Amino acid sequence: MPKYTLIARVYIVLAVLLGLSHQVQASHIIGGNMTYRYLGLSGTKERYEVTFTLYDDCINGQPDAISNDNPAFFAVYGKVNHTLVAKDTTATYISSVVLAPAALNPCKFIGANVCIMERQFKSTFLLPASTDGYIVSYQRCCFASTPVNIPIPGDIGPTYYCVIPPAIKNTSAVFKYNSQFVTCVNDNLAMDLSASDADGDSLSYELVNILKGGDPNNIKPFPKSGPYDSIVYRSPATTLNPMGIAGGMALDPSTGVLSCKPDRIGTYFLAVNCIEWRGGVAINKVYQHFQVIVSSCADAYTDARKDTVVLKGTTIQFHAYGGAKYQWFTGYNLSNDTIPDPTAVFNEIGTFKYAVVVTAVIGCEVTDSIIVHVVDHSDATMPNAFTPNGDGLNDIFKPEFMGPCNVKYLRIYNRYGNLVYDGTDGWDGRYKGMMQDMEVFAWTLLYENNLGEPKLLKGNVTLIK
Repeated sequence: MPKYTLIARVYIVLAVLLGLSHQVQASHIIGGNMTYRYLGLSGTKERYEVTFTLYDDCINGQPDAISNDNPAFFAVYGKVNHTLVAKDTTATYISSVVLAPAALNPCKFIGANVCIMERQFKSTFLLPASTDGYIVSYQRCCFASTPVNIPIPGDIGPTYYCVIPPAIKNTSAVFKYNSQFVTCVNDNLAMDLSASDADGDSLSYELVNILKGGDPNNIKPFPKSGPYDSIVYRSPATTLNPMGIAGGMALDPSTGVLSCKPDRIGTYFLAVNCIEWRGGVAINKVYQHFQVIVSSCADAYTDARKDTVVLKGTTIQFHAYGGAKYQWFTGYNLSNDTIPDPTAVFNEIGTFKYAVVVTAVIGCEVTDSIIVHVVDHSDATMPNAFTPNGDGLNDIFKPEFMGPCNVKYLRIYNRYGNLVYDGTDGWDGRYKGMMQDMEVFAWTLLYENNLGEPKLLKGNVTLIK
């Protein structure tokens, strides 16, 4: 191999590694917003206090990147001419706290592996009276690598900004909640994205695209003046449906409540504008970017979600999870009623109900139960319908056993009396390789129970397509 080829490849590898290093070191941001408060005149200038709130992922985010958020860089530009008016590159955070996410059903979201770090920065600016207004901006890289609706989130970062309108004294609206949500798939979701306004201005709300900021080559840039590029959501997500939900999403423009029913598990990034209205004129927008985590979730869980039949003498180990404390009730012959995995030996025939209360760390309780039927001999039952459509559910017509049974034969006949199946494993709905039409079939089952006693069952089954 020629030397120059090897050297070129080494440089390429180094460049790739350096790029990955930038990405790994910068991935951490999950949301933020910027607001301001009018403090009055100071001499001939107007004094504004800008508050910037940044949310970092303190589990998946890179510690070096989180540490490098401090200090924050802010820039103030003329809204129309984009001239730099003021800056602050020494703003350190005034608070840093780890938040519990806004779990919309905390008892279902037991044990969620979520960590949100909220940091607030404040900076005061003295600005000349303006007929154009100002824009205050912050840019950074990079987003946390977890969202599924953002393309290559570890390679891009956000822009956060606020607009100070001209010729009026105004304090911006402030969002009421941190808006970092966790919820359960297929649960009806109502997220409160509303804000309050100290001036009594009317407020409305709209979903918007997330704004692009820094990148791995410039992970902490001096903020630009705009306009800012929008990030295009990954399909099927769109601006008005940023989670790509099949049933869509609805944001009430008056209340700021976002309603939907998430149908896919994952982490999603969203953005909303709160618009201030005074005298029927829109004077300002406050922008917030936030995340929603959709989990499979789980209530307290036991080995079976339906009645279970066992033979006399059987030992069962139950299983519950997701809590800090467990309490089992009405349990026959239970080994321990305060652990998640107790056992029970069933030496008597009868019906026994077991209930467990799981108490989460956050204090809420979830209850689940299971009924165990104990019999002295095994048995079998047959369903009255099956659906051989290849979805993996109820595709095979076969016996359901209560205890060990030995099938001698299962024979199935069509309406003409033809034998379409003779075996022991179960029928897939085919005869001579062809799927049969939807109709009723007769069947005969011969089996032996655990005592060696022969049992003959007969009945009908409907093939459903």
